[in-house]
Amino acid sequence: MTNFQTDTSAKVSGPAFIGFVWGATSISFLFIATRTIARLAAFRRLWLDDAFAIGAWLILLAQAITWQTQLNSMYYIFALEDGLAEPTVEVMARLSRLARAECAILILFYTCLWSIKASFLIFFRRIAGTDRSWIIWFWCVVGLVAGTYFVCLGDIEYNCLVNNEAYILEHCTQKAAVQFEFRTLVTNLVLDVVTDLCIISLPITLLWNVRIPVRRKAILMAILSVAVVIIIVAVVRVAVVARRNQNSDISWLWMWSFIEATVANIVACMASFRQLFMKQDQHSRGASYPAYPQSTPTGKRPGFHRVRTPSSRGSSDVQLHQYDSGRALTETA
Repeated sequence: MTNFQTDTSAKVSGPAFIGFVWGATSISFLFIATRTIARLAAFRRLWLDDAFAIGAWLILLAQAITWQTQLNSMYYIFALEDGLAEPTVEVMARLSRLARAECAILILFYTCLWSIKASFLIFFRRIAGTDRSWIIWFWCVVGLVAGTYFVCLGDIEYNCLVNNEAYILEHCTQKAAVQFEFRTLVTNLVLDVVTDLCIISLPITLLWNVRIPVRRKAILMAILSVAVVIIIVAVVRVAVVARRNQNSDISWLWMWSFIEATVANIVACMASFRQLFMKQDQHSRGASYPAYPQSTPTGKRPGFHRVRTPSSRGSSDVQLHQYDSGRALTETA
């Protein structure tokens, strides 16, 4: 008897696909669990950026569960293409349910990625100071990220996902539909990369004028810019999957989509933000820190300086405040 999951032309067999999905979900769970336990153990609380990171993992879990229920149906597509199955009523009903599941998974995929972006944004805002130009740029990035999320959801070809299978087979295999899929993949890649680059610019500009050793500053910038890993995976995903004149192998497409979502979840947990920003202070415990100086300290040049504030005690991060040559320090909201 033919096993559609292993005996078709799919690039990824059924056992390999579902094994990878659950393996990746389990590995990312270890990262998110470690992050959550560390925060709770150290501070007995979580922050909003933690909530978005946990939410992103739950979305990843939802995708894995959906693929578990739709795995057989996905390989019926290859069985039909290879002449191993007939388009019976039962098979067509399976494929119709698969298309609707793919629609839900696609929405979950972009929601997962953009939840990670939101987690980074919230974290960077929490450690930021009161520099007006940085705050303006921050809100510009927030607006861009929010707008691109809705664009990515809006350019999905819903007609080829929510219609009946007869419509999909007739219209969604045509050249125009195939090229639309290709353009969508490339367009959403560009939006994904541009938003990630804008997010990466936030910690770099934030740390540029911080008065710490150059070597430490470079290390901090590199770690806080670890989101570049997500960019690399996103580019590779489209490069190996997108085809201008033929439909992409859906097992290959969805496996790489799951890889990108998993990497995004792991990257969100990798950087030990609190330890990086607090380590410097461990060498100077017991020292007296001015909470809210009334003027710029003598000999200090305008720019960012790291200070401990009353509001930062018990927080996960030491905030960055700006010394303005003519004004007192103000507390970050």
